[in-house]
This record gives sequence, structure tokens and C-alpha cells, in this order.
Amino acid sequence: MPIMSRWRQKKPAAIFSRRKSIAFFVFAIVCIVILLLSLIIFDNMRVAVRTLSVNIPALSKEHKGYTILHISDLHGQYFGSEQSTIMSSIGSREFDCAVITGDLVHTAGKKSEEKAALDLVKALKGVCENIYIITGNHDKERAVTGEDGKVEEYGFYKELETAGAVMLDSPIDIFTANDGSKIWLYPVELLQVNPEYAESTLQALAGESDLDFPQALMKERYEGLVSAETQKGEKDTFIGLSHYPLTHERLLALSERQDGSFERYAQMDLVLSGHYHNGQIRLPIIGALYVPEAAWSGGGLFPDNKKIYGIVNTDGIIQHISGGLGSAGIAPLRFRLFAAPEVTLLTLE
Repeated sequence: MPIMSRWRQKKPAAIFSRRKSIAFFVFAIVCIVILLLSLIIFDNMRVAVRTLSVNIPALSKEHKGYTILHISDLHGQYFGSEQSTIMSSIGSREFDCAVITGDLVHTAGKKSEEKAALDLVKALKGVCENIYIITGNHDKERAVTGEDGKVEEYGFYKELETAGAVMLDSPIDIFTANDGSKIWLYPVELLQVNPEYAESTLQALAGESDLDFPQALMKERYEGLVSAETQKGEKDTFIGLSHYPLTHERLLALSERQDGSFERYAQMDLVLSGHYHNGQIRLPIIGALYVPEAAWSGGGLFPDNKKIYGIVNTDGIIQHISGGLGSAGIAPLRFRLFAAPEVTLLTLE
């Protein structure tokens, strides 16, 4: 048989084999994409509950066993009707108080997202009497200018307070033991205010009756700060709430100030924060691709995974950085990958 004839006979079989390989490759890619999308959908709808013991040196034995539910970065998202997935995940687990460390919404002022946060507070109120909240960078400012031109508290925060939450504006003692020792919650940003300055400001405001909301809020914060300074005891435990995690760079800057800020931060036995979302999008082996931390080299790209999540010791200050619930970023990338939504139960030991 001629050589050309034999070649022509084999060509259709070779073409079929090549097409079969291409079809299999395309099918494999489609399956991988479907599997990945299914994982993303599943991972973003469920809520994990982590349970951690926090070892605090010199913790009063009267405070051991106190449990805090740490929630962060809801970003206005729903997890089931009226946040039922969150509540069913927590189940019958017991805790003494709940704290939410900011970013209740993703878009400041968006009513549907505010309702999601309000529904969460209402659901939590059904199982816990004590709920404390601070705001984050995505949340609207507390003070807004009303239609009448007056500066007043933004209505959403009033609704949260009506629902039973406490906007943590100043230090508050959340537990008093039999021996009189207390557990305090502090808004970390207030630690930058020197108590002596706060006291002199209050003296200047004494007798002023016509205060606008920002002035009244400042007065309330400073009164709480000064009062806490007079009540603090040696056996007390101090827990700070901060949306932003404490970094070495931030603490270094505070240590260079001459107003005692760093010393006040160092008094905190534990700081609870969020903001990083555990990277939000993670890859196996590599970990987080990015966290919003401009202070770090690379602007937060490929961060040190030991510094962005869980129990972290930063310059001697113990903090818990929550992985959070919601997601941030532009719409196509507003999802989580290998960083499931979560809440954490922290028990002091």
C-alpha cells in the first residue's frame, strides 16, 4: 500500500483522539469551576463557631471562666432569615456577653444593611442580656447633620440602643466578682486621651447646658474615662475593643509620644479586634493574599499569617483578631475563599 494512503487512513483516528483529549480537558476545567463555585457558596453561607481559651497572666481567679462572644465585620450581610444561621450555629453554647468590633455595614447609610445588623442584635438579645458595640471604618459616623441643621446622633445607632445594645463610648465594668474586682471593657481609641486632659476638659464644660451631640458625646466619654480611673483596682481585668488590630508599627508610634498613651495601651490584658477578615481570600499553603494594613511593607500584600488572625501577641499585648462574618471589596471579589465566616467564644483562663 502506498505510504500516502496509509497516512490518510490513520489521520481521522488521530484527529478523533486529539478532540477527545480537548473535550476531556474542557470538561475537567468546567468541573473544577463548578466545584470551586459550590465551595464558595457553601463557605459563604455557613458560620463557624470557634471556641478558644485565652491565657491571661495574673488573671484573678474570680474572673476565670468568663466567656465573651466575639463578633466582627458583619458588613450588612444576612446569614439566614433574621440571622438564624448565626444563632443556630451558636446553639445552646453559653456566654456572659457579646461584643461586636465594628463594620456592622458595608455601605454607610444603606438601610437594608443596617437592618441586617439590627436583626443580629435582636437575635442576640434573645439569648444574652449584655451586648457591646464599637464602629468600624465602613460604618457611618455617630454624629450627622439633620434636616433642621442640628448635629445629632445617627438614627441607626439609636435603634441599636433601643434594641438593647450598648454603644461602647467609654469604659464600663461588665462584671464584678465577690471580692470586688471588676472586668472592664474599654474603647481602645479612648486610651489615647490623657485622663488629666479629660478632667480639665470636663471642668471647662461645667455649667454648659446647651451642648450639641458631639460635645455631649465627648463629655459622656470623658466622664466615663475619669470615673474608671478612680475605680480601677489591682485585681481588675481590662479588655479593649478596637476595630483595627494593634500592630507593632502603631504601638511604636504610641511609645514615642510623651502623653502616656503607650502605657495605657499596655495596661490592657486583652484586645479584641477584626478588620482583616483572616485575609478573606486564602490559598492553600500560601494563606492570605492581602489584608488592609497600610503600615506593613507591601501595603498588606502577602501578610504574615501569624499576625492577622486568632490569638496574637503584639509587643506584649494579647489580642484576638476575629476572622469576621461578612466580606468587603468590589463586587466581583466580595466573597470568602478558605476563610469561612465565623464567630468566636473566648473564655478567660
